[in-house]
Amino acid sequence: KPVLNWNTVAGATGYIVTIRNESGQYTFKSATSNQITGTSFTFADTVDPGSTFEWWVQAVNGSIPGPSSSRWIVGIGDPQTQDNNDHTWTYEFQTGNEIEELAHTNVQDVSIYSGLTETNLEGDMNIIGVDASQDEYRMLLSADFGQIPLNPSMNVHSVGLAMHLEDFNFGAGATGMTFTVHRVITTGWSETTATWNGTGAALWAAPGMQAGVDYDSTPIDTFFMSNLQAIDTTINFNLGHRMMYIDGVHSWVIIGTPSQGWMEVEFADNSEETLSKRPLLLMNYTDIDSVTISPTATTTDADSAVQFSASTFDYNSLVASVPVVWSASSGSIDSTGLFTPTTVGTHTVTACFGVICEDESVTVTPGAAVGLVVTPLTATITADETLELSADVVDQHGNAVPGESITFTPSNGTMGGTFGDIFQPYAVGGQTVTVTWETTSIVVNILVELGAPADIELTGCSGVVPAGTECEITTTLYDQYRNIIPLTEAGALSYSVNDGLYSEATNMYFANTVGMWQLSLTSAIGLSDSIPIQTGHGQMASLEIVPSAWDITADDVVFLNTTRIDVQGNRLPVVLPLANWTSISDGALNITLDHPVQWIPSGLGGRVISAQYETIFESITINVTKGIMVDMVLIVDSEDADGETYSMTADETFVVKAKASDGKGNRWTIDVNWTVAHPDWSEQSVLLYTLSDETEFMPILASTTAYVVRAEYTFDGQLFSEIVNVEVSEGIIQVFTMDTIASNGDTGTVYNISADESIDFSVSLSDGDLNPLDVDVLTWMFEDTDAGVVTDITSTFVADGYQWEATTVGNYRVLAYVENADGFNYTRSIDISVYHGVAVSLDHELNTFDEDAGESIEISITGTDSDGNTFPQDVEWIEDGSLSDRVIPGSVTGSYAYQASAAGDHIMEYSTPGASNTFELKISPQMIVDFIEVELSAVKVDQQASIDITVQAFDRFANPIPVPSSARVDATGRGTVENTGQGTFKVTTLESGPQTITVSAGQVSENYEIEVTGTFGGFFAAGGTLYYIGAVLIGLIVAVVLVLLVMALRSGRDDDDWDDDYDDEDDEPRSARGPTGRAPGPSGPAPGTGPTGSPPAEEEEKEDTSWIVDQRMDDDGTEWAQSEDGTWYYREPGQSDWVQWQD
Repeated sequence: KPVLNWNTVAGATGYIVTIRNESGQYTFKSATSNQITGTSFTFADTVDPGSTFEWWVQAVNGSIPGPSSSRWIVGIGDPQTQDNNDHTWTYEFQTGNEIEELAHTNVQDVSIYSGLTETNLEGDMNIIGVDASQDEYRMLLSADFGQIPLNPSMNVHSVGLAMHLEDFNFGAGATGMTFTVHRVITTGWSETTATWNGTGAALWAAPGMQAGVDYDSTPIDTFFMSNLQAIDTTINFNLGHRMMYIDGVHSWVIIGTPSQGWMEVEFADNSEETLSKRPLLLMNYTDIDSVTISPTATTTDADSAVQFSASTFDYNSLVASVPVVWSASSGSIDSTGLFTPTTVGTHTVTACFGVICEDESVTVTPGAAVGLVVTPLTATITADETLELSADVVDQHGNAVPGESITFTPSNGTMGGTFGDIFQPYAVGGQTVTVTWETTSIVVNILVELGAPADIELTGCSGVVPAGTECEITTTLYDQYRNIIPLTEAGALSYSVNDGLYSEATNMYFANTVGMWQLSLTSAIGLSDSIPIQTGHGQMASLEIVPSAWDITADDVVFLNTTRIDVQGNRLPVVLPLANWTSISDGALNITLDHPVQWIPSGLGGRVISAQYETIFESITINVTKGIMVDMVLIVDSEDADGETYSMTADETFVVKAKASDGKGNRWTIDVNWTVAHPDWSEQSVLLYTLSDETEFMPILASTTAYVVRAEYTFDGQLFSEIVNVEVSEGIIQVFTMDTIASNGDTGTVYNISADESIDFSVSLSDGDLNPLDVDVLTWMFEDTDAGVVTDITSTFVADGYQWEATTVGNYRVLAYVENADGFNYTRSIDISVYHGVAVSLDHELNTFDEDAGESIEISITGTDSDGNTFPQDVEWIEDGSLSDRVIPGSVTGSYAYQASAAGDHIMEYSTPGASNTFELKISPQMIVDFIEVELSAVKVDQQASIDITVQAFDRFANPIPVPSSARVDATGRGTVENTGQGTFKVTTLESGPQTITVSAGQVSENYEIEVTGTFGGFFAAGGTLYYIGAVLIGLIVAVVLVLLVMALRSGRDDDDWDDDYDDEDDEPRSARGPTGRAPGPSGPAPGTGPTGSPPAEEEEKEDTSWIVDQRMDDDGTEWAQSEDGTWYYREPGQSDWVQWQD
């Protein structure tokens, strides 16, 4: 049951803990959950090993929650450990073996590969060895023991590695591979960063890691795997070494070395899906903290063993009995600690429990003397050499035992040296030295050979030897007794002579220089000798002519000395007569007895003088330089240019040189002062040099007026001055500028203008010095970038004054280019997007020009600008001379909907500020009655009088429409109705009093009140036969009983009232309108004296619908029916007759 803790939050009155895992998210509040105590939360149930959950906490102040804390992910470990019951425990480290989701525990592994030096191979198999291309794989392994919260007092006992062998490949004779495991020293690498070249953050000391720097040179473990090894098995390695910490990070590198050829081995890595195949690191840890060894600082002889014992203590310093492993740096030590020495010296004894070790030193002295050892037992030396013998008395292990007495007895010669062990021979042949210790003697056999040479002699080359010839030299070697011995015994011989050449191969001396010389010899053994040799002049090889001066001026005289030289260069001065001078160049010779020959020069430069002596010809060259300056000349293109006029462009450079000349016409360059003069130019910067032997005139301003380039030079107080004239024309095109401005004021290289606008171009051409050039050389191109069509518009564009008028909508480019004389193309261009201009004409498109009121007409308006571009155009509307509210703008430009309402012909005018147009619409009224207007010819009439009724029908937009044939008029008071025409009726009254006329058309019905005044005739007409009989009876009564006049009159009024009541009774059932046309029932007064009760039920006539093939009904109740011939008929609500529909 994990317990979660957090820091107290100031002001918090409670906390909310949220826990989320794979099954959901759960919230616990301290106010309601007993699992929260203070600042800790305790799980109610145990959590499954290997599972993970995420949790965070919020502080609450009252009911107000604060912000969430950071979120923590917690994994519940499933420790893979066991007690070995020997003071050691084993913990298994294997990536993901405890918590797969968190890869806990974690063992990092990665291979590094010399074939991909900068590539990290994380995620690939662990490969070790050398592949067929001789690129090497090495495997890095690392484990952080601190990822497990082990008791820090514990110590690492040992570490093992088990790796699953997946596969291996080999070739070129490989029989197997040796694996070596080394502790890695360099830190900072990880399995996601390490490469052959480095850790990811830094380089290894050497690519692939350097032994002794990046990893320990001495391997921890060595393992040989045969090429017969079965795969899908486990290979084990030992990783333990001293100084391993229970909470430390430890790293290793495993290196594979094939027996020969190549071999690469593949192991499963920590990304292997099968957990059991991932690298398994078994770390054994222990409570043993230290080991002590006794005795300490022990000394023993080589014959005596020493018993060591070891004590082990746990981290509480309590003695713990565990077995230790003993080892010694020399000699041997068994499992009980018994040390048996062999070699003299100070050695180390080590006791280890795992990697917990202790060292102790032991000093071994020699044991008891048991024998005599002499070296060498045989030898060969010369009589001049000595032989040092080594003789020791030793113990059983061969260690020298000091302090023993040894004697040396030679058969010939003497024994010398500090210890009397150096043999000095003097007789040649076999000799012996007997070495004796106590009763033991050993004889050393020595062969003494001849001694070293003692003297060496040179003989030969007597008399005078001509230079260039050879003479023989003999060399003889003697020992100290003057016996000739081979020269080879003298070792390397070295001959030297202060002149001439001696050949050891031929024993010949070659004479060289005239004189007395000495040949000397030295040998490697230190012997030497020398003899004198005299050399005379040899055969002539050359003639030497030496002038008194090699460099002269044209004003000087040269003295010539001649010398004979033999084949070895020996010199002999000679005097040549005039006939022996075969060439004197362009000078002159002057020969005077007992004086050197004089040569008088003329021209400048190297002058050749030739002569002959015996059969040898010789020439010399004397360098003649200028004499005193007497004139100055300017040179252009190797021609004299004083006062000349030249032409050039501003792009060119004009090179002029200045030379001085002496009295013999020789010329040379001189540094002069250069200036340039021009009426419009004073800058001297156009001259590259103002003080030089030449200058380059680099004009900027083109001018038909010549520039004057002047050179001035002062020599010995005399001023020399010369000029050249230069006319400068414009250079080639190097600058092209183009400025543009649109008629709307825009500038730049990209325009967006209307088709009504234009762009003015301003161009200029100039050379590199900005001298203006004619722009007529430009070629102007016009490109329709939408169509990809390019046109040359040069002639028209220039004629239009470099103005481009926009016309058609689209995207264009106007480009100007010119190619200069060097073939370089100069181009300038602008991009233009043209949209339509202002409309100068308008056009319309309607889906219909004839529509019913209440319907909508779709209208599209198109504008055309002055260039013929058409485009949707918004406009203003005038209908029949007034602003129209019936035109509704659409969602896109230029689209409208006309809402038809008023019937009739309408003139629609639409316009923009620059254009207008009209069209006519014909709107028909709706044929559905919305309201009616009724005109009565009178509203007050006498009985049996007629009223003319005029009915007008209107649709819902107040448009007059024909009165439907189904329209009808009903009148109370038994008035009769006559249809006198479309919309006209005549009503003839019958009964007197207020009456109602009802006019119906479609679903519209209107009532109109009229007053009918009674008349005598009308009275009887209204009463019928009964009224006439009644009238007779009344007359009789009036005549007989006059007194009852008032009563009779009252009775008459009562009769009227009765009549009214009777009429009312008669009208009630007839107040509902009856059908017209073919509907049954009379339209006039009912026959007889009127009903005495309810009207009889009339049998409704059944309508014949057999002719109808299709029938439907509109929302307003209008019925439609189609006959077999396709004709449509309709009838509105209240109509009984069908009316043919006509479009």
